[in-house]
Amino acid sequence: MEDNNKVQSDQQKSNHNQKQPQSQTVLPKLEQFKGAEQRKRSNYPDNDRKQKNKSPFCVWFKHNGVQSIIGLFTIGTLIAYIIVSQTQINQTHYSLWLADSTIKHTIKIDSLRYIEDTTDRGITRRSNEWTVKMRIKDTLAKDRIYKLEFRAYVYFKDITNIVPPVGVTVFNNATLSNIGKTPASKVKVQLISKIGTGIYSTDWELIENLLKNQPEIVIGIGQEVPTGSKAKMFNKEDSISVYTGEKKYIIYGKITYFDVFGDKRWTRFCAVFNPEDGRFVLTPKYNDAN
Repeated sequence: MEDNNKVQSDQQKSNHNQKQPQSQTVLPKLEQFKGAEQRKRSNYPDNDRKQKNKSPFCVWFKHNGVQSIIGLFTIGTLIAYIIVSQTQINQTHYSLWLADSTIKHTIKIDSLRYIEDTTDRGITRRSNEWTVKMRIKDTLAKDRIYKLEFRAYVYFKDITNIVPPVGVTVFNNATLSNIGKTPASKVKVQLISKIGTGIYSTDWELIENLLKNQPEIVIGIGQEVPTGSKAKMFNKEDSISVYTGEKKYIIYGKITYFDVFGDKRWTRFCAVFNPEDGRFVLTPKYNDAN
């Protein structure tokens, strides 16, 4: 009876297994993998020529066996980047050029300002120097005018001379007069008469040497002082030569003195005898004063 129960149990299990389908795991085949890879690669242009020109907004390229794609947006971005970079480079170059030009212009302006300032300082300095010189000249001119106005003036007022007869010696008489506004001090005078052809530098050197030994006098304002000198003795030959015009009878002299300002003054005199009217005539030269 136990055997029968065992047999029935095995039959029930068998019937149960027949009623329910058994689940089985199916492994994919290699061909299936190859087909899927082919279908995946069918989207690339290398496998499908029609697919290559399907999208105009992308570019395919292959490098080292690896295919890549670049869209037109990426190319445009690259071109825009290049343009922007070039624009920035140009702006940088322009900025550098502008800065260099500004520096050169600034240096030029500074140089011009330096030259202008130097010129202005030079003009100002010269103007100041000129002003000082003009003030000095004006002061000296005023001082000179003052001195000229108030100085002493001593001159030969009258000279009395007669042509002496042959063998006779006479004196040359003169009158000194001060027509200035201040007295004249240390006055010296010297008169000389000669017979010759003219007056030369040696004659004035003789006057200077003789003046050293003359006495000093003072002539006041408007005062007149007589003076004179011994004339040369005439002989027959001198008289004949004077009246025939071969030689000249000349009287010349010099006065030296000091004014109240301490300046040394002098006056010269020179006259020639005219045999036609018997008078002395002043010569164009040697009648002067300082």
